[in-house]
Amino acid sequence: MGVIQMRKNRIIKAAGAVGLLCLVFFLIASNSSSDYVHLQKENLSKGLIKHREAPVFLHGQIGNFEPEPWPEKDGPGEGGKPYNVPSNLENEAHQSVNEYGINMVVSDAIAMDRTIPDTRLEECQYWEYPEDLPKTSVVVVFHNEGWSTLLRTVHTVIDRSPPQFLEEVLLVDDFSDKANLGRPLEDYIRRFKGKVRLIRNREREGLIRSRTKGAVESRGEVVLFLDAHCEVGRNWLPPLLAPIYMERTTMSVPIIDGIDHDDFTYRPVYSGKTHFRGIFEWGMLYKETELPLREAKKKISRK
Repeated sequence: MGVIQMRKNRIIKAAGAVGLLCLVFFLIASNSSSDYVHLQKENLSKGLIKHREAPVFLHGQIGNFEPEPWPEKDGPGEGGKPYNVPSNLENEAHQSVNEYGINMVVSDAIAMDRTIPDTRLEECQYWEYPEDLPKTSVVVVFHNEGWSTLLRTVHTVIDRSPPQFLEEVLLVDDFSDKANLGRPLEDYIRRFKGKVRLIRNREREGLIRSRTKGAVESRGEVVLFLDAHCEVGRNWLPPLLAPIYMERTTMSVPIIDGIDHDDFTYRPVYSGKTHFRGIFEWGMLYKETELPLREAKKKISRK
């Protein structure tokens, strides 16, 4: 999946296509981890909870939530290709970069549901996931975000998520003052028939407090945070939910691709056929590293 986020090097970092990380966490009780595990085993043995099936790798068989191939479309930015503005709009484009850090002239020319390349490992399409994954609230915090980048995030989440697992998209406005993010945004999201909600801060709270407010206000069993300038990819949601379904204290983090801030080229951050995983260094800095082969082999179960 790809999620895009502004960085000083003027590259928008992408979470699908799905802040720096798109963190997913399951709302857990106050039990300690060991007490929780013991209780789960006891309840399982008593038949009070059902056994949960792990995802299964199907050799050469398309997985249950894998969508149909996207039809080829023509238009600016389709297929994740770069789009360059006409020369008569270059000054306007430059001004938008100064204001938003993103070329909004290019973004506004690109469809809300443009196609992007499938940068996943080949095996991803062959996984079968449980049918009863938890429902998710996708929380998106924004402050004076560009109109089309914000709504492209909403559209791709709605269009590319299995509806049975998407409780809502919850937009948290951190005290924006741009006119189009007021009443026009409220009018626009009505088309989603309640699937998209909007709450507003009465003063600037910052990203973390705003995300916390979104988590408190959310209605789903799982809370998933995305930046306000994202494009999620094919079958992005079930792989994030499955580890939480198996163990609710798990926090899932996606692979994050890149989208250029100027021409919106979609680029994979990783190449080749190697799995990656997130780790914390001793200084509590988060980074991603290649998954050892022995660990990758543990992932594969067979029918």
